[in-house]
Amino acid sequence: MRRAAQAIGSPWTLVALALIVATGIPYGFSDTWMKWSNFGLSIAAIVAAVIVQNAQNTDTAALQSKSDEIIKALPEADNRLQGIEKR
Repeated sequence: MRRAAQAIGSPWTLVALALIVATGIPYGFSDTWMKWSNFGLSIAAIVAAVIVQNAQNTDTAALQSKSDEIIKALPEADNRLQGIEKR
């Protein structure tokens, strides 16, 4: 998932979208072309959103684990806050 999220955020994604739009030129942007391109891009947007959300959840979990370790390591830290996101 991490590799897919990085691919979605790359400049090549913009190039791919430009190529999809450019394919409409030979078809004269017909109704059929518009329907299929809208359908395909809608599905791609939903899949991209799921992939990006998964990557963000993974990053958040890693950040929470690291902050819990910092709280454990500092003697003056309030340990009641450790693991609060799991409550």
